[in-house]
Amino acid sequence: ITGIIAAGAAAPATLLLLRYRWLRSEPLPPPRQVSGRRLPPHGSAARPPMAALAASERGMHSLLGVLERGRMLPPEEIRELRAAASRTAATMAATAGEVVSMERAATQTPGSHSYLAPTIDAFTAQLNAGVRQYNEMATAAAQLVSSANTGSMSSSPMSQQRYRDELSGATDRLLGWSQAFEELGQLRRA
Repeated sequence: ITGIIAAGAAAPATLLLLRYRWLRSEPLPPPRQVSGRRLPPHGSAARPPMAALAASERGMHSLLGVLERGRMLPPEEIRELRAAASRTAATMAATAGEVVSMERAATQTPGSHSYLAPTIDAFTAQLNAGVRQYNEMATAAAQLVSSANTGSMSSSPMSQQRYRDELSGATDRLLGWSQAFEELGQLRRA
């Protein structure tokens, strides 16, 4: 009777061990990017674009996960997309920090407000442009996911290639914007 009990306990244990080994062989999903950034304070001109960027980042991260799990793009392209997204977000966060610093200086030094206001407006316009570029990249990624997952004629290889090209173009524009804005920041500091 003890042999029957031992066999009854060994069977589920063996199945659980096999399941455990199978799960260990599967690659883990990429870690979710935890944005350590805080939004600019309420009333700051940089807050609305940065709030929009945070929402777009969450959506883009989800879309990149879908693209990766569905193997809709090669892994190196997905890595490039992640790098472009994080680089742009970092550039925009630095720009938002500059805006907040200038706003603080303008309120603490009343005479400087008239000089800083145009610069704050220009930086805010650049932040809004960056959010638009980021949203274009997220939209292109969403179109690629949609084209790969619909059963209609839009899922043809030509359509998917068109959406891949749009995603690539949006990523290139976003990287160009980010690089140009970083270079402008370096020129200002020099």
